[in-house]
Amino acid sequence: MQNVILKPYLTEKSYKGTPSSRYVFLVNPDATKGQIKELVEKLYKVNVLSVNTQKAKPLTSRSPRTGRYTTSKAYKKAIVQLKDKQTIPVFKTK
Repeated sequence: MQNVILKPYLTEKSYKGTPSSRYVFLVNPDATKGQIKELVEKLYKVNVLSVNTQKAKPLTSRSPRTGRYTTSKAYKKAIVQLKDKQTIPVFKTK
């Protein structure tokens, strides 16, 4: 069950326009919302209100210089919303 959450997803877009009680994680593509909720509550000792997931398909791009094709990896991310005034210490900002 420890391999459900791979790592926090720290990007500008994951912070921009979202309330302070929402956090984004990269998760295992086979993970369910229930598993994600249970693990976040267990690891960080917070109360999770909802979990939304998104799957990203692999993208193919061509290099203009060499003509070679490269493919990015597929991934799944989970957006976890916590109860008001709860935070996860991994995401603290200055």
